[in-house]
Amino acid sequence: MKRKKAIIIIGPIVVFVLLYGIHSVFGNYRFGQELYRSACRLSFQVQYLIKSIDDLEEEFAEADNHPVDYVYYNEYYNAVDPVWFGYEDMPILDEVRLEYSAQIHEICDQTMKDEEVENAFTNAEEFQKIADLRDQLKVLTNGLNEFVENYRQMSDLERYFASWKNERKLLTDKVRIP
Repeated sequence: MKRKKAIIIIGPIVVFVLLYGIHSVFGNYRFGQELYRSACRLSFQVQYLIKSIDDLEEEFAEADNHPVDYVYYNEYYNAVDPVWFGYEDMPILDEVRLEYSAQIHEICDQTMKDEEVENAFTNAEEFQKIADLRDQLKVLTNGLNEFVENYRQMSDLERYFASWKNERKLLTDKVRIP
């Protein structure tokens, strides 16, 4: 009789723990997928912003030979505006995500008009801020691309059991603004 009572009590507990464990493993896998997707999206956006800064820099460097092509202004505005650093720690932790976002929006606010962009890219002191941001964005892109590549190289089984919270923390530390 005691044995039956123990089985009746312990059985549901074991089933509950097992179901909770399975749910946690699947939740971890989905979290890893979301980190991967947001890292891909952010990497693409940041690379586009870096390219537009490079193009504008080159365009202003050659401005003596020909007038600046205002198409590059539009590319620059289109690149700065949609840079989205995710939500709730996606793919990097909030403190670092907010630092990047603040720097980009500060530069964006200072270059709202064509004349401001021209001043920012022709004035050496002003351009240094943009160049520093671009260099840091390259560090961010490299970190994101490394994360994406590591994710792609994992088997599905490894993705289920990887500590994605730890991977996110490692990525955040790697791309932190000094």
